[in-house]
Parts: sequence; C-alpha cells; structure tokens
Amino acid sequence: SFLGVLSKLTWWACVVVFALVTPVGLLMGMLTAANVESEVSAFLQCFSAGTLVAVGINHMLMPAIAEGTQWRVGKVVAAFLTSSFLAVLPVIVQ
Repeated sequence: SFLGVLSKLTWWACVVVFALVTPVGLLMGMLTAANVESEVSAFLQCFSAGTLVAVGINHMLMPAIAEGTQWRVGKVVAAFLTSSFLAVLPVIVQ
C-alpha cells in the first residue's frame, strides 16, 4: 500500500490529481479542437487513440494472457470482439 510510504497529505494530493486528469484532458482537447486546423486535430486524435490502445494492450491484455493464467484464448477473443465492435460502432451510428 502507498499509505505506508507516502504521507496522508501526499496520498490525497495524488488521488485528487489522478481524479482531475481526465476532466482537464477533455477541456484541453476541446480547446485544441476549436483552435487548430483539421489536419492537426486529426493527428492529435490519432496519436491519443494509439497511445490508449498501446496502454490497453501492454498494461491490461498482456498480463491477462501471461503463462499460467486461465481463459487465455477467451480473453484474446473477447479483446478482439470488443475492439472490432468499437471500430464498427461509428459506421453503425451514422
């Protein structure tokens, strides 16, 4: 536990910063999208999406399918189906 290493004030400061990262990122994205050209905005969106996919694969999927874990094939199939659905979703919604 981090409570044994950090003071309570430092721990709560980390919790607050972690909780504010997403709203601040959304605000920055909205401001960026409103003030930059479409090519730059598209590049930034692709870069952030690629970063999200890389983190999802490296930090979530790879440990889930490591040697000695259960349902390895099922987890890969579930990840593939989920990503396929998310890729097709914008086409379905339009």
